[in-house]
Amino acid sequence: MTEGPEIFYSILRAREERARRQLFILRRFERPIISVTVVSPGGEKCSPLIMNIFSEARKNICSAVKGSGARVLLEEASISSSGPEAIFAVSTLSQIEIKKMTMLLEDTHPLGRLWDLDVITPDQFSLSRANFDFPARRCLLCSDIAMNCARSKKHSVEDLHREMKQIFFLFEKEKKK
Repeated sequence: MTEGPEIFYSILRAREERARRQLFILRRFERPIISVTVVSPGGEKCSPLIMNIFSEARKNICSAVKGSGARVLLEEASISSSGPEAIFAVSTLSQIEIKKMTMLLEDTHPLGRLWDLDVITPDQFSLSRANFDFPARRCLLCSDIAMNCARSKKHSVEDLHREMKQIFFLFEKEKKK
């Protein structure tokens, strides 16, 4: 996909649709949900690299939930102009336990920095790292807060994609050992 107003509005519409689906699932299960997306700067949201990163995120969410003794009540995945998205509803775990689990995955898994794992409560509140005194996520390329770099466009999309490819390459290399 190319950059420009049409892609911007397409991504915006996809995010609005994701929010509608999240609300539907929150009301259906009356449980916190996990929203899974991939950090994907620029207009290309569904490359093979992004889809592989997304697949690993989903596998690891399922494993972490199972390892906690809970179970996945619903896993809904879709692909839109904003990229791949999944929503999980999880049994028995509290929203605090779920957020701690997702932060642990983001912070310890080799691909975790490339995942965006949001926990949304039944009253539609998105739990943030700050709610748990966890530091904001850092940029892929420098030590600044990622949001600062994204807002200021400090790094090129090409440099960010190159780093994402390197992170995934190292993950795949380690898996083969």
